[in-house]
Amino acid sequence: SPFALRKLHSASGVLPVGVFVLLHLWTQSSAHRGRVAYGAAMDDALSFPLQPVLELILVLIPLAFHASYGVVLALRSRPTVSAYPVHRNWMHAAQRASGIVTLIFIVWHMSQTWLPRLLGQVRAAQMHPHLVEAFSSTTAGLPLTALATLVGVGAASFHLANGLWSAGVSW
Repeated sequence: SPFALRKLHSASGVLPVGVFVLLHLWTQSSAHRGRVAYGAAMDDALSFPLQPVLELILVLIPLAFHASYGVVLALRSRPTVSAYPVHRNWMHAAQRASGIVTLIFIVWHMSQTWLPRLLGQVRAAQMHPHLVEAFSSTTAGLPLTALATLVGVGAASFHLANGLWSAGVSW
């Protein structure tokens, strides 16, 4: 039923995906403390027994459902901001837009970091220099990777925060 799918969509965004995003941001923030601190945080994150299996079951499958059903909801949604320019209508429209931006960012981010690590192209110990190089690079004088990451993390953070508020109201 549509009601059950919406509740499952909400729950998948809060529990497995939302918790992962918070843990991921925490782990990634260690990069600001340098290569050694980041390497230790990566080692901790990757040291869980059955880490790839847990990542698949607890993160990737719920994320795939949340993202795919979110796209369905976004495509079905008809913004009413022009007719009813109230705060919650703006937030509803922003939630849909930030979800699409976040999905694009996640696919790109995973192709740049997770997939190369999974395929053995970049070892965990090489991730800090890999990230520093990517964020320091420019195209026509613009740090496009850093800007894309800033926009993506901002969209994901807004989407999670607004989603937590919406889940709190609807549940």
